[in-house]
Amino acid sequence: MYISHNHDGALMGLYVNEPAAQSIRVDIQTWNAIATDADGLIAWRVVDGAAVRVGPPPPPIAEMRALAERQIDAICDALYTPSASRDARYRAKHAEALRYREAGYPGSVSATDYPYLAAEAPARSETKRALADLVIARAESYTAFGAQAEAARAALHTAADADACAAIVSTVRDIADQITSSQEA
Repeated sequence: MYISHNHDGALMGLYVNEPAAQSIRVDIQTWNAIATDADGLIAWRVVDGAAVRVGPPPPPIAEMRALAERQIDAICDALYTPSASRDARYRAKHAEALRYREAGYPGSVSATDYPYLAAEAPARSETKRALADLVIARAESYTAFGAQAEAARAALHTAADADACAAIVSTVRDIADQITSSQEA
């Protein structure tokens, strides 16, 4: 299939088969019905007297929303603990740090009462108070991120198009990047 134009670029004809000696001229409706590339996704259409290459139609909005939800889940999965045992340790360490803060940051602590703080603080060359505050701050930032990720997933239900879905995912990615960069500092 090919399109013929004059020297001014005006559409002269739409033809099926090449070379021209073996071609037949077709009308616009026939051309639009058959002018699809081999993959079936890209086609030529005649719009306002000109041949225009058009892409595939966008996927249904429900499909775009589902893809965006999977992308948000992947961002969260990459940020959160990939191990059930590590997650359990982090939860226990957070609970311990909260107890330590609620007790007024006692100076002398036993390894029995605060095993994580007593073992990890000296290994990091930090005070137990500094470690407890860091653990609490990180847990709070992850909780806030989780809430924002869930709000973003809820917002997808009203996203009108692919651009809106992409913007929501981008916002979640930006927040995750901020958390990651603040922990590296």
